[in-house]
Amino acid sequence: MGVFQKQGTLFVRHAWLAAREDSSINADALGNAIRNQWRPLSRPTREAALGMYARRDVPAMPKYFIVETVATCSRRCPFCTINVMKRYGPDGQLAKPGRLEWRGFMKLMQELGPTEPYGLSAYQLGEPLNYVGHDEEGKKKDIGDLVDAAKRIGNFRVVNVSTHGDVTNLHRLLECDVDDLIVSIDGTTAETYRKNRPMANGKDEGSFERTVGRVKEFLALKARRGISRPWVMMQVINSELTRDEVLPFIREWIVVDGVDSVYIKNLDSMRSWLGDKMVSDEEDMIKAARVENMPCQHLWGIGSMVFTGQFNACAHDAYTELVDGKTIYNSTFAEWWHGDFLTDLRRQHSSGTFRMPCRECRERDPWL
Repeated sequence: MGVFQKQGTLFVRHAWLAAREDSSINADALGNAIRNQWRPLSRPTREAALGMYARRDVPAMPKYFIVETVATCSRRCPFCTINVMKRYGPDGQLAKPGRLEWRGFMKLMQELGPTEPYGLSAYQLGEPLNYVGHDEEGKKKDIGDLVDAAKRIGNFRVVNVSTHGDVTNLHRLLECDVDDLIVSIDGTTAETYRKNRPMANGKDEGSFERTVGRVKEFLALKARRGISRPWVMMQVINSELTRDEVLPFIREWIVVDGVDSVYIKNLDSMRSWLGDKMVSDEEDMIKAARVENMPCQHLWGIGSMVFTGQFNACAHDAYTELVDGKTIYNSTFAEWWHGDFLTDLRRQHSSGTFRMPCRECRERDPWL
């Protein structure tokens, strides 16, 4: 059956192995327990954040952050809003997709460190393993350096990274302090894979085989080293395109050494940006009814910053509309978090008034 969660269904490999040896074991219950043990502070931190949201109390600083470290990608997945993304520079003009400056990331980490944050997702749109930055001395920095800075300077307890896997530096995630790694392959055949994850340059031939090979090489290296981190979650979207390959995907990856879990991910609606391209009107109506006039939880519990250093109210904000000009370079996150724009946006949501893109957004409930 799997462990049902808000965003999908989880299958934990360690529990599956145990149940295979002892049929009396409930693999789902054990899998859920193993996952909770891996991140013991997740549940109490989440429950505390939900309590503050229920009371509409604004925390001094949020415990969760989503930071767009890279806004470029070699894929053009039809369900991803990077296809319509708009980001703006300090002059207010459209910015060319790129990477977050190291100095901007460090300034944010230095501000957040004393506040004892909990979780950082070091990605929004784009492939985070393509991160390249330089410190003030010109020394090159990559994804591993970014993760370690988040842990040591930002004091984050948990750092997550998500990748499409078709990169040459996956091994760096075995050399840094990353906690969770999501690898999204979205198919078990080249045909399905190319529909879900087409190459931006149109050179799809061999992309599926190359990606699977690189990921399995990484997993084998993790297994040979005998290390438990990062927790590797192999992910496939749950859609019409993958319907016939979900079960084969589970069977293929749950047996691979180095994998910790397999995840069947429900698609976000993204109606405000993608229209009805990926989620049917019927499914969208179900999602809309779920959130209805619900104020967005992001506004009370999750901090967000895009690669230009601009603070925005929500990580789903593909057009970067929910902003007031504050950036990590001209302000502080605390000034943004407690500033007039976000305070007014919270007030609007609490009164049931939703501007675009919030009005058509179905992802206002990341924790429910």
